Amino acid sequence: MDHQASLQPEEDRLPTSRRRAQWQRELARDAPNTRQSLPTPLSRPFRIPNPIKQTCLAIHTFLIRIHTLTLQTFNGLNLSHFLTELALGIRGLLLDHFRKFTVNAAGGLMVTKDLTKYTEILRSWPLDPSFAPSVEILNELGNLFVVGPEALRERVRAWVTRGLVEGRDLKGFLLKREDGGSVGVQSVINSLANMGEIYVETALDA
Repeated sequence: MDHQASLQPEEDRLPTSRRRAQWQRELARDAPNTRQSLPTPLSRPFRIPNPIKQTCLAIHTFLIRIHTLTLQTFNGLNLSHFLTELALGIRGLLLDHFRKFTVNAAGGLMVTKDLTKYTEILRSWPLDPSFAPSVEILNELGNLFVVGPEALRERVRAWVTRGLVEGRDLKGFLLKREDGGSVGVQSVINSLANMGEIYVETALDA
């Protein structure tokens, strides 16, 4: 079955690429205003704000529903290509979101939990094998906002040396940590260029 196939009834038809992107943006739009302002456990009793849980649940439900509908429409390579395209769009929207808004440590824990739910679904899809590293990075992204500077340095170095991501691509996320201007985090950011050189040398030696 080709990509022109549609589902019945009318309201359950698979959206075009433009409509899919619009749906994804609408599902994610509530997260920024609450994610960055999560209270720390030391300041007052920590509770998960309802908008965050609702947004995560909405996206989670959307991914399950679209996967179910897709299985009814495509198979084989068409199925893999469609779901991989959708996964790429979701990943891009999530990465863009976390480059825009400051996240504190408590918010980072919620980010990690949300991303774990999303990546569990993506891993259940028959995606192109080349997408696997992207899922791994997405699953670990929340840790960038949680771990201390020394652990952060080692984690980033491991990603770069394994070729999962380029150092310069991480700078935008690190700057959005609540302590992004601290000496420790700035030291990690300044070392990203050298990490890139280390990866190149490792690849040449392999």
